[in-house]
Amino acid sequence: MDFWRQKVKITNSVYFYQGLQSGIHSWSNSIVINGKKRILIDPGSNMKYHLKDLVGAMNEDGIDISKIDEIWLTHAHPDHAGSAGTLVKQFNIKKLRCHFKAGGFLSSSAVTKKFLIYFTKEVVRGKKIVRTPFFWRKALLKILISLPRRIFDVVLWFLVFGMEKIWGKWLPVFNLEVFDKEEIIENQPDIQILFLPGHAPEEIGFWLKDEKVLIIGDLINTGYNREIIPALVTPQSNFGDALFSIKKMSNLPVEILIPAHGFFLRNKEMIGRIFEKIISRMEKHQKMVKEEVEKNPRLKYELDELSKIVLYDLPLIISHSEKKQYLVAICDNLGYYNNKNNKNNKKL
Repeated sequence: MDFWRQKVKITNSVYFYQGLQSGIHSWSNSIVINGKKRILIDPGSNMKYHLKDLVGAMNEDGIDISKIDEIWLTHAHPDHAGSAGTLVKQFNIKKLRCHFKAGGFLSSSAVTKKFLIYFTKEVVRGKKIVRTPFFWRKALLKILISLPRRIFDVVLWFLVFGMEKIWGKWLPVFNLEVFDKEEIIENQPDIQILFLPGHAPEEIGFWLKDEKVLIIGDLINTGYNREIIPALVTPQSNFGDALFSIKKMSNLPVEILIPAHGFFLRNKEMIGRIFEKIISRMEKHQKMVKEEVEKNPRLKYELDELSKIVLYDLPLIISHSEKKQYLVAICDNLGYYNNKNNKNNKKL
């Protein structure tokens, strides 16, 4: 069965393969940069039918996956990175590259387990558990890390089992090299590495200056109408980082924007307007929330009441849950949910 919606040769060196968007079984878009080195960006989840379709779609474009030199990741979520270890092993790909924050668990012998521990650590660090859209997830994670070690390991095993049922088994990669700074990789076309946290702490963008192409992760995408607001939809997401990253992207003369979900955009003026609107909206909403809470401090813990200020200023096309997640990220950034006395369990 062919799951690929679209495959497009965008430029002479950039090939686009649109991933499936179907709820929990979705996976990211994949991109090939055909330069001095052949680089595959975000191979997607480790489901056999997905890998078969990806390899077949690449073959139709004359790209033999066994000739791929390196796999790069925009970030290390399973719908983007889950198949990386399998492809490296099966096709003897020379190297996997990712942000330095993701390197530790991707090279672990138990990748999914290490990912969950890393994710949990980021989520609960210094945060109060308040009644937000992430309340039950954060509360459960707090309970999880307070359990005795043996029980913790059993619960973690079930979580790993569930994740691998959805996205496939996540194999480790040992020939791994991390991006520990923003740099330019000579590749004809050259690729500038940009750190773009916000959706995830380890998110990276790839800027092809000569082609005016920007390849990004989940921070902005066209698959779920998030060109309206950034995708701050995980407990790891950070409003301040997202705003900084989008401003960084807006300073580039981008003519083609390739997000990790949805279709690519090929219009410099439209892309510029999207960046400007998102930045303006984020700054406006943060100011609105801050001013309202200064008048009535109780509101920072009364999300339903506070949400009336921001949510009705957003288009109806965005789900109510996603709007609330966005509002939580604003409150987090303003320091409303910080807890200086919070101590993470040492087992993490």
